[in-house]
Amino acid sequence: MTLSARDRAGPAADVPPPLSEDDVTPPASVSGATTPSSVPGAAAAALVAEFDVLIENQAPVDVVLRRAAELAECPAGLDHDGLGPLVAGGPAGAGHGGVPPVAAVRPLRSGGVVWLDRPGGARPLDAVLLERLAIACTVAIATRAGHPRLGDPGLLQLCVDDTVGDLERSRALDALGLAHSTPVTIMAVHGPPRSTAGIVAVLGGPARGVRATALGPVDLLLCPRPVPDQFPVPVGARVGVGPPGTAAELPRAWREARAALRFALPCRHPLPPYPEDEGVIVRAELLGGYALLPRLVTGADIADVDDVRRLDELAAEPGGADMIRTLVAVAANESLRKAAAVVHLHHTSVAQKVARAEQVLGFDLTEGYGRSRLMVGLMLQRIRGSAPLG
Repeated sequence: MTLSARDRAGPAADVPPPLSEDDVTPPASVSGATTPSSVPGAAAAALVAEFDVLIENQAPVDVVLRRAAELAECPAGLDHDGLGPLVAGGPAGAGHGGVPPVAAVRPLRSGGVVWLDRPGGARPLDAVLLERLAIACTVAIATRAGHPRLGDPGLLQLCVDDTVGDLERSRALDALGLAHSTPVTIMAVHGPPRSTAGIVAVLGGPARGVRATALGPVDLLLCPRPVPDQFPVPVGARVGVGPPGTAAELPRAWREARAALRFALPCRHPLPPYPEDEGVIVRAELLGGYALLPRLVTGADIADVDDVRRLDELAAEPGGADMIRTLVAVAANESLRKAAAVVHLHHTSVAQKVARAEQVLGFDLTEGYGRSRLMVGLMLQRIRGSAPLG
């Protein structure tokens, strides 16, 4: 996935001017501080500080690469779809070229890689240098027009990836204009093409800071404020909403949004309200212990559950989808009359469906334990069906 080529509309932020080639004062080589007599912690801190200056001054990619090559005392490069291969510190200075066969490489989360081509093997701080080079290049690509880019997939991925360091995530948040304390809502969306774009528009669009990008089979949608309980969802789409929180909590919120999506069902009408039994918008904070199921239960585990196999038999019968929807309402309500009101059926029709389901399942659906057992079976069936979204 490559970084978007579109810039955020509006006036540029009041930031220092981009760092140019003449602004870079060549200090002593940091790589030279990695001899056995050096202090590794101090050398690493000095290296981090060098890249912090580049990021704070919005250094362009070519300046970042040139500074990295000076610090590493070897060629440094970037191979990125949006910019092409770039090299600094090679025999001819800065230029273009692919990744050398034996180079040390670190991938960018926006796509592409940065690399060092050091003859004679890696030095102790090369891993730190590559990490900082990757961060600086990610930010430089995203800000090369002088301000952050909305919907930037690389920066959004950094914000939700719990394997990256706090500083790396902080830089991504800063580039997106988000403070750690900014209240945010994160959603996992799946549906037909343009579904997520429709929800972005409903929630205010890029002009109000709503961002979205695809992460595998699921779209990530980030809104810099709480969202209403109900909002229009395109037909065929489903939404998992992460718990309320701040930008600093995005990795956890994204995991929980993905878990909530596993319980969601495709929307059948474009306008709210969406009752809970329709499962169009599922909020993570309402799942309770059910949220553990997608994490702990595998498809093989579910295949061994007799109740799920029998629910599959009911789903395969004529009118099976209506049967399953009715059973969800029955499991969630203490009386058949209330369940009938939820699914807009006469209570005698619901009673007939319940009688058929009891015949197949082999237990009473009108008492508390039976309804709880039914709900567990239905939720296991649902998360098995949504496994590709996990």
